[in-house]
Amino acid sequence: MGSYFSSNEIVPDFISNAESIPSKLFPLKVHKSDTRHDVIRFIIISDTHTRHRDLSLPLGDVLIHCGDWSNHPTSKQDYIDFDIWLGEQPHKHKIIVAGNHEIGLPHNPREVQELFANAVCLFDQTYEVEGVKLYGAPGIPARSFLYRANYMQYSRPIEKWNGIPYGTDILITHTPPRFVMDYGKHSRGYWREGDMELLNRAMNVKPKVHCFGHNHDQPGVMRVSHSLDTLKCAEDSTLFINASMFRGIIPPVVVDFHM
Repeated sequence: MGSYFSSNEIVPDFISNAESIPSKLFPLKVHKSDTRHDVIRFIIISDTHTRHRDLSLPLGDVLIHCGDWSNHPTSKQDYIDFDIWLGEQPHKHKIIVAGNHEIGLPHNPREVQELFANAVCLFDQTYEVEGVKLYGAPGIPARSFLYRANYMQYSRPIEKWNGIPYGTDILITHTPPRFVMDYGKHSRGYWREGDMELLNRAMNVKPKVHCFGHNHDQPGVMRVSHSLDTLKCAEDSTLFINASMFRGIIPPVVVDFHM
């Protein structure tokens, strides 16, 4: 997958030593015992930017979209087709968070949910799917007022991410955490788009999965261990997923969550 750490910033050891994973299928065993066979399959995508109808999605139980299904100049129209497309997918549950390009959406979570007949749109809130606890949050760190794709930008990251509760199994955000597949190319050069406070909170809460998008240049999957005990590294870890599909590099990511 190549190196994720090409800037001059000092990358924390627990990130620089993380394992990058090239495969698209990730069995995630939450419990040590293999005697239970209840599995929930999550299909994870992001940053489709109106190209969702070009996708061929694997079958699964839950479809997650991490935001930027639209393009900001046309987002008022884009969400209608996106919701219709979601209704055409066979997955039992559809969970979405809004990206910064969704500027045509209202800022009131209730009004947004009323627009989507075929998905649950999470706004800094917890949602449970068949016993799996999800937490979803839209938005990116605030940029210049001249930045046009600015839906749900936030300026108080500590307050925003402190709302992620302990016990979260799958964390869904649009913005990446800092240093985790967040290094992107822009018209004025390269810089990191991730949020340091989001990384800090994720490393404290320790979700089994943290999926996101926003940065189109480093899609992929990496596992970060929370334990120094090599025997517990796989069990006590977070699977970070940059599911951005805009450049067509990564296929839909499949995660089997063993209950």
